[in-house]
Amino acid sequence: MTNRISAFFKTAGWKTPKVRVVGVLGHSLCGSTILNLILDCHPDIFGGGELYYLMEKKEAELPFELVCTNCLSNCRIWTQDFINLSPERNLYSYICNQSGKRVIVDSSKKLDWFREREKDEAGVSFLYVVVVKHPVRHVASYVCRAMEVEGWEAYLKPENTIDLLYEKYNAILDYLEKKRRHFVILQYENLVRNPQEALSRILSRVSLDYIPEMEKYWRKEHHQLAGNMGAVYGATERWSPWNPKTKVHPAKREQYESNAQKGLFVDEKYKNFLTRDQLKQILGNRKVRDFSRRFKIVDEDFEV
Repeated sequence: MTNRISAFFKTAGWKTPKVRVVGVLGHSLCGSTILNLILDCHPDIFGGGELYYLMEKKEAELPFELVCTNCLSNCRIWTQDFINLSPERNLYSYICNQSGKRVIVDSSKKLDWFREREKDEAGVSFLYVVVVKHPVRHVASYVCRAMEVEGWEAYLKPENTIDLLYEKYNAILDYLEKKRRHFVILQYENLVRNPQEALSRILSRVSLDYIPEMEKYWRKEHHQLAGNMGAVYGATERWSPWNPKTKVHPAKREQYESNAQKGLFVDEKYKNFLTRDQLKQILGNRKVRDFSRRFKIVDEDFEV
């Protein structure tokens, strides 16, 4: 395997077989899938999706079939043999060899996963992207998901989501700062409103240039694992066929189907899932204010 990887890099013109990984950190429903899809449109990047599922599949039975979200079980990248043989060590080099790309995006978001990868990956440099979404929109996404998925009922209460996000995101930033890792903080709203500026901050750190065509992510064939079903619908116009048990709330379905393949748009489902009282509760929450200061969240006027 090592010889094959070295031969690939020599052929491609790079002197060292060094793999660069854009590790996406954050929490569920933050916008990581749309970032993965957009970055995947760069000719030197492979957007792998949530790669931690490769190891989850080895340790326990998943509640869905682990397949490419675009090609399903007929993918030239994610064949079942390739998935089943995924190694615990040097996973990114393994994927680099299969995809033929020198930069791999892993949108797993899980801090513990990346801490393990840092130990198990030889010759890999990491750039972490912490994706944050305005707390109002993030809480609304959790309320919507709680109406779709069993076991999420606690997140019908905004304070539970706020507590979760406050704990998880502060732990991420504490680790990155303490260990002096290379990272950028990316606000989801900035990505969809000003993609060139937002993407350039990431691409420049892996020695790549912004390409305008990246924004039209639905025009490219993607090969990612898992991901948010709304963002995947925007690229494939299919609702989670790899996970048939997933329900889609009618309000969310209407939002994504009406905007499919029309360009990037800001997720405004808070208008359907939060009351005025809940909106005031979120904006007045101390943890939300502290979170917004630390992560430099841009203030907005919200109307319900």
